[in-house]
Amino acid sequence: MTINERLKLLRKELGLTQIEFGEKIGLKKSAASQVEKDGYSINPRLLQLICSTFSISEKWLTEGKGRSEEHTSEL
Repeated sequence: MTINERLKLLRKELGLTQIEFGEKIGLKKSAASQVEKDGYSINPRLLQLICSTFSISEKWLTEGKGRSEEHTSEL
C-alpha cells in the first residue's frame, strides 16, 4: 500500500470527503484529490501537518509500519 492509498484510507475512516479532508489541512479541492493519487509526492511539511492534524504516526503513513494512533482497522 502506498502513502497515497493510506491517505485515502485515513480519510475514509474519518468519514471525510476530499474537500473536508483538504479544508482541515489547508488544501484546496484540487490539491486534496491529488494527494490520494499514486505517484503524487507528499512534501515533508504537508506530511507533518497531516500527521499532527489527524494524530497519526508518520512511520505508518510513510512506510506502512507500526500502528497509526487512531486508525488501526487495516493494520
